[in-house]
Amino acid sequence: VIFRFAALPIYWTEETARYLFAWVIYFGCSAALMHNAHFAIDILHTCLPRRMKVVQEVFVQVVCVLGSALLFHYCLTQIEIMIGKPSYSPAASINMLFPYSAPAVGMVLMVLRGIYNIYTIIARYRAENCGGETE
Repeated sequence: VIFRFAALPIYWTEETARYLFAWVIYFGCSAALMHNAHFAIDILHTCLPRRMKVVQEVFVQVVCVLGSALLFHYCLTQIEIMIGKPSYSPAASINMLFPYSAPAVGMVLMVLRGIYNIYTIIARYRAENCGGETE
């Protein structure tokens, strides 16, 4: 604010904030998957018997993993373009590979988290039905 009044605006701050916000969004997606905080319509889930609930939970995680893997594939295509023809942001001169890498990293984190969630769901179900311990 002070710099605006002094007629010395700092142009790179808005641009940098925008790119960092993209990174925060994709880290947040992974964190939401970790805490099962993504939106869901659970009317079917509440009506299912325990075994079918487990199947449904695993199915949802598999869909998340496959969707994230597909998006990662498309992100890699964009990253390859950015490596071949680098471009830079106008104000901050940031290599655009940085903001374009955020979705790819986010999707990798979501794939890993989804695989871990599948393992956890199955291990919890086995422990409940076989009398074993979870983790």
